[in-house]
Amino acid sequence: MGGSSQKVGNLIAEIAAASNEQSQGIQQVNTAVGKMDKVIQGNASSAEESAAASEEMTARAEPLKELVACRVTVVNGVAKFIV
Repeated sequence: MGGSSQKVGNLIAEIAAASNEQSQGIQQVNTAVGKMDKVIQGNASSAEESAAASEEMTARAEPLKELVACRVTVVNGVAKFIV
């Protein structure tokens, strides 16, 4: 009977050690997921800022396009009179 209780005690100790290792592994995964979440949030923020900057640049480019188109029209008109 003594050998049997020794085996049970050993099994319980092994189960406890395995549970402890599993708990540590889960903590590491949770830490990694938390870090990944921060990176993802930062990337999302950067993407929003880039989109806003892109929209602003597009809005600022429109008057420049119109100015260039006007200049091209003037140059083409002048060229017709020179030729």
